[in-house]
Amino acid sequence: MSDYFQNKNITLQNIKPKNIQEFYQYLLDDRLSGNTVKHYHANIRKIRKALQYAIKTDIIPSNPADKVDLPKTQEYNPQFYTSDEVKTLLHSVQGTKLEIPVMIDCFYGFRQSEIIGLK
Repeated sequence: MSDYFQNKNITLQNIKPKNIQEFYQYLLDDRLSGNTVKHYHANIRKIRKALQYAIKTDIIPSNPADKVDLPKTQEYNPQFYTSDEVKTLLHSVQGTKLEIPVMIDCFYGFRQSEIIGLK
């Protein structure tokens, strides 16, 4: 998150709600879900104490995160493979380094990040 703002030369003194809104759009364009962007927004608002101090000391006039519209979230509709599709998939990865991660996913339904985190 900080890299995004540093690359744009945005500091606490000159951050505007439109900068945060553009950051949220950047996250959405990077294929993150609206729910993930809401988590980022919650984290930005959690630094309220620091932002309140910046307001109190006249570094910024108001909390820019309070003036940002959150993206709409879309209801998640999972899609599942048919048994024939699973057989085809397992056959296509047989003997490759992807065989075990794909098998784990097929049998347990882990998310990609959960499979990557396995040791």
